[in-house]
Amino acid sequence: MALVGKAEGQSDVRDNVDPGNLSQVLRTIPGQPLHFEVTGNGPLKYQPYWEVQDEPFTCFPMVKKEPQ
Repeated sequence: MALVGKAEGQSDVRDNVDPGNLSQVLRTIPGQPLHFEVTGNGPLKYQPYWEVQDEPFTCFPMVKKEPQ
């Protein structure tokens, strides 16, 4: 799976969630098998690597809750 998209103000693709809660914030995207949005993380989504085209992505996402 690849993490696709970049939140505004980020220089790289990273997932701003608590790693222990990642499975609880993933939501399936209807009509798109194996695509998951990250609740509360704007444009980020997980999708199969072979479907990535021109968008920013990483296959080794940094999953870390950033301090507010």
